[in-house]
Amino acid sequence: MILPRNGRIVVIDDKTEEEALPLLSSLYLNGLSALYFNGDKKDLPKKPLNDIRVVFLDLEIIVEGYTGQDNQSKAATTARILSSVIDTTIPTIYLLVFWSTHEELLEYFWRYIKENNYNCVFLSVSLDKIKCKVADYDITIIESEIKEKLQGNDGFRFLIGWENLI
Repeated sequence: MILPRNGRIVVIDDKTEEEALPLLSSLYLNGLSALYFNGDKKDLPKKPLNDIRVVFLDLEIIVEGYTGQDNQSKAATTARILSSVIDTTIPTIYLLVFWSTHEELLEYFWRYIKENNYNCVFLSVSLDKIKCKVADYDITIIESEIKEKLQGNDGFRFLIGWENLI
């Protein structure tokens, strides 16, 4: 199992009904608990969470008072929301599962992360939502895609395995 069974999963997506709920439902039905944030400032945690391992992240989050029109502003908004949800100041490792149809924002997202000197390490995987959707989102497809794309990063897989055991 490449996904943590101990509640260390976060889903950040502004499209609650269409995309977040089906993913959350699929996670829950497979015994995986997750926290959900839609990006609204009022709904973000009071302080960033430091016990998360996996983040399903939509790259284009449109929330009132946050989002600019150009790709750089959109990516910066997403990165700021991410750093409000997870603690990017501690030296830990996160798996970002880019769960988006806006791959064009990735370059700007990584540029923002680099320019703002986040202290954590990010492994990343981009997943095609459409490929993973079979009535509901299929966790076996999602896990298979993540495993394939993390080939060679055994350390993260072992970390999740160990954390799932304790």
